[in-house]
Amino acid sequence: MTPEKLSISNDSVQNALFAAGSLYLNGFEDCNSMTESYQTLQQRFPSFSKMDEVLFNLYYCNQNNGNTVAATQAKEKLSAIIRLRITLLTI
Repeated sequence: MTPEKLSISNDSVQNALFAAGSLYLNGFEDCNSMTESYQTLQQRFPSFSKMDEVLFNLYYCNQNNGNTVAATQAKEKLSAIIRLRITLLTI
């Protein structure tokens, strides 16, 4: 597979995982399935352009399901992204 085709394929996978997670959460209120999709997305594509939304939704669902450890991890990663963006804005 050429680098260009690999990039296109990876973009498709990222967007599909994100769309599936969003559908599970917003359409079916299925936090467990959303968590599976978003954890896969987070692990395979940590620089995904909407990672802040992924992390927020992971925080939300894990907090509501009583998984405070995973909720705290998602919140810390989201906070790091926000701090980085603020730092970049002030440069």
